[in-house]
Amino acid sequence: MSDQFSLISLMIGGASLISGMPGLPSLLLRFMPEGKAVPAFDRTWLAIALTLQTFSGAILGIAAESFLAVGLIVYVMPRAGLSLLDLARAVVVFDLPARIGQLVAGTL
Repeated sequence: MSDQFSLISLMIGGASLISGMPGLPSLLLRFMPEGKAVPAFDRTWLAIALTLQTFSGAILGIAAESFLAVGLIVYVMPRAGLSLLDLARAVVVFDLPARIGQLVAGTL
């Protein structure tokens, strides 16, 4: 569950980062008059620009999460002497469901 929240946080952060690019907000605001409706011929491309801004930020967040996951699994864990197969074997040997059953039954 926390992985989902970290991915969502990175997506929001990426969207915020893209939104704060120098020059982009002032360019978009030039075509959005204050207190008036946006002219009909500018609505489509402004909507596309704002949507792409958010979408590219979300893609940036997903890319950052993927980069961190691959870096951790491929580079950090082997240098620490850990591998996914060894961790999976340790989880199987630990046999948590059986230990919980023994604890509930009082035979642990």
